[in-house]
Amino acid sequence: MLVYEPHLPNRLCRSCTGKKVDIKLQFRISLPPALFLLLVLIVSACAPAALVDDAVLSAPATPTARLTPTPLSQNLPLTLQPTQTAPPQFPLQARLAVLTSQARILRGGSARDIQQAQSADIQVNDRIEIVPPSGQGAQSYSLLQVPDTLNVELFGATSVSLADAKQGADGSTEVTLRLEAGPLFVHLNQAKHVRVTVQTPHASITSLTSGAEFDVCRTPALTCVMVKRGVVEVVAKGNREIIREGSAGVILNDQSPSPAICAPLPRFLAWEEEYRRSASAPALHQEMAAFPQAPCLVGANGLPWNARIYYQDEFSNVSSGWGQGTIDHFTVGYVRSPGIRTYQVQAQGPAERYLAFVPNGRSYTDANIDLKTRAEAASGGDFLYGLVFRRSGDQYYALVVSPVTQAWYFLKSSSKGMELRKFGEAKRLRGLDGQDTLRVETYGSTFLVFINGRFVDWVSDPEYARGEVGLFVQTMGNPAAKVNFNSLTIWDLPAAAPMPAQGENCFNAEDDDGDGWIDQADPSCQREVLVVHPSRTPTPPSPSKTPRATRTPRATRTPRPPATQPPATQPPILPTLPPIFTTLPPILTSLPPILPSLPPLLPTLSFPFGPPIGTPTPR
Repeated sequence: MLVYEPHLPNRLCRSCTGKKVDIKLQFRISLPPALFLLLVLIVSACAPAALVDDAVLSAPATPTARLTPTPLSQNLPLTLQPTQTAPPQFPLQARLAVLTSQARILRGGSARDIQQAQSADIQVNDRIEIVPPSGQGAQSYSLLQVPDTLNVELFGATSVSLADAKQGADGSTEVTLRLEAGPLFVHLNQAKHVRVTVQTPHASITSLTSGAEFDVCRTPALTCVMVKRGVVEVVAKGNREIIREGSAGVILNDQSPSPAICAPLPRFLAWEEEYRRSASAPALHQEMAAFPQAPCLVGANGLPWNARIYYQDEFSNVSSGWGQGTIDHFTVGYVRSPGIRTYQVQAQGPAERYLAFVPNGRSYTDANIDLKTRAEAASGGDFLYGLVFRRSGDQYYALVVSPVTQAWYFLKSSSKGMELRKFGEAKRLRGLDGQDTLRVETYGSTFLVFINGRFVDWVSDPEYARGEVGLFVQTMGNPAAKVNFNSLTIWDLPAAAPMPAQGENCFNAEDDDGDGWIDQADPSCQREVLVVHPSRTPTPPSPSKTPRATRTPRATRTPRPPATQPPATQPPILPTLPPIFTTLPPILTSLPPILPSLPPLLPTLSFPFGPPIGTPTPR
């Protein structure tokens, strides 16, 4: 006998004078014991499952090394990035234009030749082979284009496949090329968010900044890369290396990337022009081998010799403007350690956070931030410290480290709380045993993370474009954490600016001189020439408020090279370089006379390729 007696809430009885009646319903059902047991099992199976916190199940947006345990789950209000559905992406059409000699396109099991002064559409998985010319010393030259996105120069004996080309709903573009042999020169649109990856059998090279320009070569023994503008990441054998403009790198087969070497832009730009004109010019890896195998010069402060310092404080002047006293459960102020002054943040309890910002109140966009710290722990428990950048109100990014678990975290703060964007192990972190240097390099929406001079990872987020720079301390389970900030430097490098082109610009997809011919189709096209500005004079960002004069660090704090430094180590003075660029003729003026007779647009050829894409490609 099963009795069900639900009690309904008291209701007002219409036939009564304001009295409430408790309504009770009774259902009496007679069931055999076996059927009653079956009903209980069914009800149990259909009961809702126990609630699970989504944050526990969620992984970081881009996980790196696994950490066990993560100290952020208990005390710091973080919302881990959930697994999100990828935004819709749309395929892009590419186009190959043959300027000299010829090229071959392999699609599926078919092959078609593209003759000089012709062009053809390229699809994903198409393989392009550049055919060397029959003439002695002549250079074959073709151009792979994704309209308004990128141009890739291809030369004799180059073999490359278009592995992928797609555009996101937000306008960002991703292109992947597989380079099997030969060299290629990549030029990205500076006004758009374009990420290009060049894959070889033993390495992967990815552009990290808008408008990047770099050359890649592939030989049977190695992969090489030279960067003319921007920053690229090289990955091989699970190791990562950063190559900036004016530097180059080599990746031998089945080995990790070699450290970057200095590759002066003037010499490389001159080599490029020579290589475009003549197949007898040295190959890219041969040109790189002729350079001193050493990184570019740095000053006594560890920064590039031509760095522009926007702000620097070594906390040796108690009048530089940082807060002092008891602030938000922290004791802060300038203290003198053995032989050095620091800005010290001493916690007075667990689960507290302290933020302090550069006293000049300036708002920075793209800049590099170096922070030197030394942490102490008077008691057990974890804590975090690091730097904050692009801060406006409660919106900011932060790079923080844990000296206890030797981990790093890239955080994003907003009105919704704190998000963990990326994290990983920090094996180079000295933690409680010595001084550590944290660096963030910002390039638009891309941020590079360095710990003690070594590249760790990169993060991409376009939401915050500018803001203040500051310090971060978070006590987790440690109520007595102490962090000594030894120095904070905000700096940048002078940008390489193109000289104004006379006539048609080769790589901007516009008719600059108004003659109806665009880029390489115009015989008068002139390539952009990069000029490195040697001036050290900083041009600081416009301040959001007028800074107090007493808060500006004295100029004498900028480290200078010692006077006894040998003259040979001094950086070269670029203005004395010979004007090699102004004497270089445009490349296309030396081509056969067939080019001036080309129509404004190269004809696009359509070929009846037979087998569908995906059929094994003959080799």
